[in-house]
Amino acid sequence: MDEGRLKRLEEQLYNQTPFLADMLRQKAARELLEARHPDALELVIRAYCFFSEDKGFRNLVLNHLRQIKIQDTELIDVVCRVWAETRDGELAKILKLKGWVASYPLKLRVLTALNVGWKGILEEKGKVVISPLLEIYSQETDISLKNTAREWLSSLATVELQGEICRLASEENNTAALEIAKECGYIPSEAPQAALFCYFTQQWELYRQIDPESELMAQLYQKASPQLRQRIDQHGASLGRVEWVWTVLGGKKGKRVGLLTANQWQAIIQTLSRGKEWETLWQMLSFAPPVYGIPIIKKLETKRLSIKDDYLKQKIAEFSEILGNIKTNTPPQGNLVRCLHVLEGHSQAVEAIVVTPDGQSVITTSGELIHIWDLNSGKLNKTLKGHLKPVTSLCLNQDGTILAAGSRDKTVSLWRLPEGNLITRLSANVASVWSLAMTKSAKLIASASYQEVRLWQYPQARLFKSLRGFSREVQRVIISPDDTLLIACGGKRDNSIRVWRLPEGDHLYNLFGHEDGVWDLAVTPDSQILASASQDCTIKLWSLTEGEEIATLEEHFGPVWCLGITPDGKTLVSGSSDGTVKVWNVADNTVKFSLEGHSDSVFCLDISPDGRLLATGGVDGIVQLWNLETGENINTLDVHQSHITVIKFTADGRNLITAGGDGKVAIWGWDLSRLCYLSPRLMTEEDKKWLEDSLKENKFSPEEKHWVLLLEKIQEISQGEGL
Repeated sequence: MDEGRLKRLEEQLYNQTPFLADMLRQKAARELLEARHPDALELVIRAYCFFSEDKGFRNLVLNHLRQIKIQDTELIDVVCRVWAETRDGELAKILKLKGWVASYPLKLRVLTALNVGWKGILEEKGKVVISPLLEIYSQETDISLKNTAREWLSSLATVELQGEICRLASEENNTAALEIAKECGYIPSEAPQAALFCYFTQQWELYRQIDPESELMAQLYQKASPQLRQRIDQHGASLGRVEWVWTVLGGKKGKRVGLLTANQWQAIIQTLSRGKEWETLWQMLSFAPPVYGIPIIKKLETKRLSIKDDYLKQKIAEFSEILGNIKTNTPPQGNLVRCLHVLEGHSQAVEAIVVTPDGQSVITTSGELIHIWDLNSGKLNKTLKGHLKPVTSLCLNQDGTILAAGSRDKTVSLWRLPEGNLITRLSANVASVWSLAMTKSAKLIASASYQEVRLWQYPQARLFKSLRGFSREVQRVIISPDDTLLIACGGKRDNSIRVWRLPEGDHLYNLFGHEDGVWDLAVTPDSQILASASQDCTIKLWSLTEGEEIATLEEHFGPVWCLGITPDGKTLVSGSSDGTVKVWNVADNTVKFSLEGHSDSVFCLDISPDGRLLATGGVDGIVQLWNLETGENINTLDVHQSHITVIKFTADGRNLITAGGDGKVAIWGWDLSRLCYLSPRLMTEEDKKWLEDSLKENKFSPEEKHWVLLLEKIQEISQGEGL
């Protein structure tokens, strides 16, 4: 029967013409029923449910339905489907009388099986029936069907079916499944699922029998979805269960210790403390990195009176004595620094360095090439080619996925990281590109060139605005930390600084006052104060809100080449051709320290992310490390055979990268810092040898000494004494 005919007959079914409606309806119904087609039958049955008062029409339909044979599965499915939607009583009687069960979908087949009491569906379909059966039990309003579903679920005969209801309770957080499984005493046959089920149902004695070493739960946790992991974490931590601690650690052998975050260690400490699991908390010293071992010891110290074990009390006292001399929450970066890798392969001086935010890659440029290195291994991952002249500058967006490179060939290239694929090339600059800046999102990219700054839009790769006003090359361009201001300065004989508003690119004001070229700029983290370094031997501080000069700092006796501001915005650092580094108090413009250690001009510097350490470099090829809190010279790093061109700390402060005119890039690391963030279980023989040698040589600072002693003490107990 074609669609047009079906439509006309459907209209007749719902005809309301006085005196003719009933006759037309029955006539249309007969024709539709005789077609023996599912679509036609569905039209008739739905009309039957609608016209509940038309007894003649209803009897006609019911009599026809009783004649449907069991082989007519498509017609039976129609009757079942309409019954499931309407719950018509007469249709229900026919289904029960004839024993009809829908063939599909599965939930309808299960529902109709419940209606006729055909429990054989459990054997026919197996465990896939459990989920729809639970759904019907949870949501069904028909008490009879609901009770039947409950009865079936409560008398599951096979291990497979019982295991499935337990799995749904554990893995999918099905509350109905959990209720029934607990009530009926179901336990999965597979050990990992059994452990998980006992974990969520709090059958702890049985759990320990199944998984005494927490190995099974640890394996399941490792493979679990983020949602299931979160449930395991919330359940165990909220109950203060030691079983959760071992699960997260990767079992009692601690196979996952290297994967735990700071938040997870904090949660472990809180969980064990809440559960008063003092001996297990003590055991954590051999698993937790020493930086997290400190709060463990402090927690045990406060509960020493509650601990009955005299040996444990004695050990806690020994640790507490060491901790009494440790004044900071993180290890110091001082004398115990060494060169981890020297990256060789640059044919010329290294002009620029950036480090990806995740600290995994170092990107360098020398000549026309850009190199991407693995920071941890020092291996070259990829070389990016395409520039025709030397690359002068690099910058990254906030998430480290977009790299911009500016070159003397008048172009800016954009690359996708980590793949290193070229995205596009911006080639409308009138001269060499000397400096680059990028907003955190990379939507705006600024390139400094001859007499102008060009503002580009990404991803359109379109020139947005040309910002002019300089008389010579633009030496430096930066974007304020809040991404609202673009600031540029002229080098050589252009003494001006110009400021534009972002994202519009509107000119705000010019800053004049320097008597010679401006070489570097730095902005406080709150984007309120700008510092500028000039060849006129001065540093000027400017209010970015007012566009006015705040102060002129005049302690240097030679051109000032580089600047840095601490993360708290309170301290300014400057390097000069007079060979000194000045540390200034931003609030009152006074010199806190004058650092002397270089024999020639200081060209570059960087401040560690915690604001405690300063690294400086220059013409003498030496990198000096300074304590910014005391002004003390901590160390001298000597690996380069030419002047230092770039210095850069990684975002976590654990590594320092230095580059020079000799084409070398050195990656420096603080072994003490690294080991304090490493689980004692993961220390290598080389690490242990370093610790032993450090204690023998005794070359560390007093602050480092106490951290080294802490490491030694933790290693001592981790190797079997008391753990």
